[in-house]
Amino acid sequence: MKVKCIVAEYYDKELDKYVKQGDIIEIKPERGKYLVFKGIVEPFIKENTNEVKAVTNK
Repeated sequence: MKVKCIVAEYYDKELDKYVKQGDIIEIKPERGKYLVFKGIVEPFIKENTNEVKAVTNK
C-alpha cells in the first residue's frame, strides 16, 4: 500500500527512518490503515494524466 505523509514529520519504526510531509512510502496494508486512522498519512492514489477519452459521433 502506498501512502503519503500529511504531518510535518514522524519516525517510522518499521522503516527505521523519519518520514517528512509529502513523502510517499510503501508499507503493509494493515499498517497503512492504522496510520490513516491516526491521521498521519493518507492513501496515495496516482492521478492518471494520460486518460483515454472516448469520442462518439452522432
